[in-house]
Amino acid sequence: MITRHFTFLLFSTLLLGLAGCDGGGGTDAGAGDDAGPRLEPSELFGPCEADSQCPGEGAICRTALDGYPGGYCTVPCEDRTPCDVFGVYHHCATREGETQSYCEQRCLNGLDCGRDAYTCAGELPPSGGVCIGVCTSDADCGGGSVCDPYTAACATAVTATGAVTGEPCDTNDDCRSGQCIRDQNTAGQPTGWAEGYCVSSCILPPGYNNNDFFAGDAFPNGGCPGDAICLPADFAQTAQRDLGTCYDQCLADGDCRTGYTCLKEIGLASGGTSTYSNGLCVPGDCSETGCPTGYTCQAVTDSSGNMRNVCGR
Repeated sequence: MITRHFTFLLFSTLLLGLAGCDGGGGTDAGAGDDAGPRLEPSELFGPCEADSQCPGEGAICRTALDGYPGGYCTVPCEDRTPCDVFGVYHHCATREGETQSYCEQRCLNGLDCGRDAYTCAGELPPSGGVCIGVCTSDADCGGGSVCDPYTAACATAVTATGAVTGEPCDTNDDCRSGQCIRDQNTAGQPTGWAEGYCVSSCILPPGYNNNDFFAGDAFPNGGCPGDAICLPADFAQTAQRDLGTCYDQCLADGDCRTGYTCLKEIGLASGGTSTYSNGLCVPGDCSETGCPTGYTCQAVTDSSGNMRNVCGR
C-alpha cells in the first residue's frame, strides 16, 4: 500500500522562487485604446491580457509565459495591506530575480484558487499555500503559447530534450520537467528511488476525493505527458483540483525498472484499500525486486519510523 514516503514533490521549484513579505483600491481598469477592441475589466488574481484590465494602483497583468496561464492580475506591495480581498489578506511575495513584491493568492487547497489551470502548493508566511499555474492543455495558456506537458507551464514550444516521466536522473536538469526525485536525500541516505526518477506536475482531475481516494477503475492521466498518471503530490490533499504528481504508469511489475514495483493498491485512512486496473512504478522491497547495477539492498527507517528495504549506493 502506498504511504507518504512516496511524496517528494519539489515545492521550491513549483513556487517559482517566491519569498513572502511580512506585514499587515479603487478600480481603474482601462477601456483599452483606439487601436484595438475594448478589454473587459478583471479583478485581483483574475484573468487578463493587458495591464489596463487589472484594478489597483500600479497593477500589472502577469502573462502565461511568466508562469500564469490565462494571465493573472496583481498589484505591487510592501506588505499584505493591498492584497485584501473581501477581508482575506493574501500573500505579498517576491519572485526570484525580481526586487518588487506583488500580491499572490493565498490558498488552503486547490479549490480555493477558483480558476482552471491553478492549484495550491507549499506554504508562505504567515500561513497558507500559494496558487500556482499548472496547465494541462494549450487552451489554458492563451496568448499564442502552448502548454508543455512536461513542465506543466505555458511556453513557446514543448521541451524536446531530457529524460521523461519515470526515467533515471541525477539532478533536476536531467528531466524535461525540471523535477528529479534523487536516489539520496540531503543527508546522503538512500531514498529508494534507485538511479533517480523524473516526475512532473498535474492537477487532480474529477474523481479524486478524501474517502475512497479515486472513484474510478483506473488511475487517470490528468494531463500528464504520454501515458503517465496523475496522483496526489501530498497524500493529505487528495481532493479534486489539488496538486498532483505525474508518475510512470504500469500494468505489471515487469513494466517497471529494476528496483521498482507496480503499485495498484492504495491504503485508505479508514483501514480499507482501493485497487485499480493500472498502477504506478514506485520503489519496491529490494529483497524481492533486486537492485540495479551499482546498488545494494539496504534497510533504512522511513519518516514514519518503519523499516524498509531499499536500493542504495
